[in-house]
Amino acid sequence: MNSEGESTLADLPHCEPTSPQGALASLTVGELRPTQNAVGMDEVNEKAEKIASMSASKLADYLLQRPIPVVIGEEAGYYMIDHHHLARALWDAGKRETNVPIVVAENWGVLRGPHFWKAMARRNWAYPFDGMGSGPTKPTLIKPHVKDLENDLYRSLAWYVRERYGFIKDLSNPIYAEFKWASFFRSRVIFWDALLDWPESNPVKMTLQYILEQHADEYSDKTAYALYLAGSPDARGLPGFIGCQC
Repeated sequence: MNSEGESTLADLPHCEPTSPQGALASLTVGELRPTQNAVGMDEVNEKAEKIASMSASKLADYLLQRPIPVVIGEEAGYYMIDHHHLARALWDAGKRETNVPIVVAENWGVLRGPHFWKAMARRNWAYPFDGMGSGPTKPTLIKPHVKDLENDLYRSLAWYVRERYGFIKDLSNPIYAEFKWASFFRSRVIFWDALLDWPESNPVKMTLQYILEQHADEYSDKTAYALYLAGSPDARGLPGFIGCQC
């Protein structure tokens, strides 16, 4: 993307409470409201490092190919229903005032209180579980800002497995697919040594990278086991399941 592309990103109109469904506009990262409580920080950290290394024109090109779908809610709330990892990575990479392209999936600004969240639930556009997989909680308690999103180690594990083709993106079933895999792994792949060394003062540090650095043998064993499980009959029915590739 050249300087003309940069201008295209900067010239996107700011999203307004009256913006209609399908409108392409922009918001800053801080204006985006999450619809989930957690992300996998390994994926976030990799994206943040990539974003931090980009020139302005390359970042503009990257973002224009990934508009964030947003539902406009009451009190001008802009609720993102995808790309939470991208938004958190932009925040962590220091791109907090960057205009981010968004597309309005629905404008439900007329809905109030529980009516808004019931509509979101009917479309499966909220995931009210915390970083430990506990929930559901009240949707009104979902984190209000991307910087507040918790770390879910098992969401990172699902990303790790997908990156190694343990399963694939299923375009017919994309909503929270990796969280479904995270739930599958959560009761089957236990990092016992890492749990004993859990940095409770900063749980964001409990990443796969941290486990690799502190408990390399356990990392190798458990990630290999997760890849095996992804191809096992137990995983049949999960989105993107492709079976044993051995």
